[in-house]
Amino acid sequence: MKSFLKRLQTSIEKRRKIILILILSINQQLLTQNTSLTQFNFKVNPYSYERNESFLNRVLGLHKTLFYTIEDKTTHTTYKSKIVVLGFFLFFLTSSYLIINRYRGIFLEKQKKLDTQKKILLKKEKKLKQKIDLKNKLLSSYAFNFQQKNEIINKVFSLARGFEKTSSISEEKKLIQELIHIGKENLQVDKEWEHFRLFFEETLAGFHSKLKSKHPELNSNDLKICSLIRLNLNIKEAANILNISPGSLKTARYRLRKKLNLKPGQKIIDYIIKIDQEDFC
Repeated sequence: MKSFLKRLQTSIEKRRKIILILILSINQQLLTQNTSLTQFNFKVNPYSYERNESFLNRVLGLHKTLFYTIEDKTTHTTYKSKIVVLGFFLFFLTSSYLIINRYRGIFLEKQKKLDTQKKILLKKEKKLKQKIDLKNKLLSSYAFNFQQKNEIINKVFSLARGFEKTSSISEEKKLIQELIHIGKENLQVDKEWEHFRLFFEETLAGFHSKLKSKHPELNSNDLKICSLIRLNLNIKEAANILNISPGSLKTARYRLRKKLNLKPGQKIIDYIIKIDQEDFC
């Protein structure tokens, strides 16, 4: 009997040790096995159920708090990321607009300069064409004028020879009348130059007025020479138009240089072109 009780007591102590070891093992796995911990703890150790349940609730509460904290931080981080992305997008749009607007302004400014240069070139081209047309008209007028003067000279010579041969007063009167008529024709030829001068003045827009404004001492002959110089005619061409010798024209040009107060080495053609290109009011 004693031996039986002793064996029973030994068996109970072994079982108690096993249970204690099992409880310790369960307690160690408590944090990693939350889903089955409550039921298992209730079966093995019913006295610690409420305490373990409270502990588990606190752990779950901490887990929930941690979860929502992480979720809030994630949401806040996402919101900040969206703000940053939106800020970069707005910065990109603003920068693009400013850059495009800047280059557009540069392009328009260059285009405006090109248009201005184009207008200047067209104006110069038009003026050059007018001067070429004027020069051609001048040369045509000169050729016609020169032809008329030659015809008048030939008529005068013919009449002079007629005076030598005439023997009656009536014939002399007739020759005198013809001379008067030739004189009138010569005056008409001189008027052709005046018409041309007016045309020249109209085409070159106040060229003579500009010259007279700067140099009031210039006479009509000086203005004629300046006009021919402006058309870039050489000495021989200008002398033929003025019906004088090239030497006489050179002398007249020398006197003209003094009236224009030109320095030694300064070209008279450059000075006259400069005056022509100035605005005149």
